Amino acid sequence: MASKISSDISSNVDITSRKGDSFYLEATITNADGGAFDVGGYSVMEFIVTNSNGSTYLKLNRGGSSANNHSPNYYQMIAHNDDGGVVTIQATDDMMNFPIGTYVYYLRISSANYTHTMLHGKFKLIS
Repeated sequence: MASKISSDISSNVDITSRKGDSFYLEATITNADGGAFDVGGYSVMEFIVTNSNGSTYLKLNRGGSSANNHSPNYYQMIAHNDDGGVVTIQATDDMMNFPIGTYVYYLRISSANYTHTMLHGKFKLIS
């Protein structure tokens, strides 16, 4: 399913993924006028999956060192295309081995001056 994602408001997109499968999400982020959102100026990008109590089950980051990867926090799992507004999120199959259930997630990007929640919704992990 394709969904238009605009930087002026967070888009609600529900995701279903299979436990133990790899995960891949590519999002094209646009401005309200339809032009590509410049993600290059944002130093922090995070895709975070939590339960209803706020416990983190998966956190994928753009920066950092993959040498510091440990469940649930993984680095260098988000890439971006500065001028095209494309953000790519990936997780390997072993990162997707948290308990089956329905969670909430959000994709947040931040710079020194701004923080935007680009995506949010339910994240359902099935068997």
